[in-house]
Amino acid sequence: MKHLVQVKITPQAGHDLEVRPGGPGPVVARLIERFQPEAVYMSPAKRELFLVCDLAPADMAELMLAGALVSGQHPEFTAVVDGHEFGTLVGKALPAARKLVEGGVSR
Repeated sequence: MKHLVQVKITPQAGHDLEVRPGGPGPVVARLIERFQPEAVYMSPAKRELFLVCDLAPADMAELMLAGALVSGQHPEFTAVVDGHEFGTLVGKALPAARKLVEGGVSR
């Protein structure tokens, strides 16, 4: 499933990254190489990294652990759907959700 992953780096973790040989660049490059995100953004105002990538559960666990080691806290994962797919998804989910709430369960 596709996720927006937000890695907020604590001041201490940021300092620790900056004093490593090569600074944070090599670590970020390895994350990008490993998870092959379709998009990568970095905040110019904060120590934050944003990745948009497809993650299987095992990949998510690996990225959570690596991200926590790098950032000093757990990354945030938000499941996302391409805007072109959203209408189809809601078109299927809404009738099923209404039926579930009204008392009839179906798949």
